Amino acid sequence: MELATNIEPRPGAVVSEVEQRLGHLMMRHHPFFQRADAKDPRFLRTMLQLGFEFSEVLGRYLTLLAHRLWDTNKPVVSILVSQVHDELGRGKFTDDGHPNLYRDMVKGLEAWADGAAMEFMREPQKRLIQELKQCLGSDDVDQSLGAYVGTEIIASDITVHISQVMGRLGLSEEAMRWSQCHAVVELEHVQGIYEVPHHLPQDPERLRQFWGAAEEMMRAMWRYFDALNRFSFA
Repeated sequence: MELATNIEPRPGAVVSEVEQRLGHLMMRHHPFFQRADAKDPRFLRTMLQLGFEFSEVLGRYLTLLAHRLWDTNKPVVSILVSQVHDELGRGKFTDDGHPNLYRDMVKGLEAWADGAAMEFMREPQKRLIQELKQCLGSDDVDQSLGAYVGTEIIASDITVHISQVMGRLGLSEEAMRWSQCHAVVELEHVQGIYEVPHHLPQDPERLRQFWGAAEEMMRAMWRYFDALNRFSFA
């Protein structure tokens, strides 16, 4: 698999560092998203069977990561806690908690459920969730933080794709609320993620662990979309 390298970094030293190191693994460059039919809502509904479990794992491990960094890196803790707060609806979990918004979105897309695709992707989904847990739950806190950074970079591209597909389907207001919320929240989250390297200890080995884990998590997501790409060509 050849990865794209023709990345145009956004302005800013911190942003450029993230994109220069990881830009070739952003989801927008995966062959699946280059396909003319990538916005078929059947594929979107199949992708979303992963979302709820992925979100739950991410929220749990992100909270633990903030705890582990409390005594050593308050600036990063503030970024992580802010992002958990967003995921839980900013104090209004019942109305705006992302798991609840996600539930309504998936319900609105039931008409496009594809049983064969969902069955084919079940094992890749399990593998990805396991890799997510292993990376975020690493004994090495730098690896855990790097995995989270990689995950959020992935999420930003996927959120854009989801919003583009859903905007064409004429869904109910309830089903669209996840997309409308994430259009703002994911932008804020990525901006926060781009700040994380600025607050890292300047130790070569620790930086190697951080960037390596970010890349590992992004490659795990590429493998998931490799599988979806294989199914859609079957």
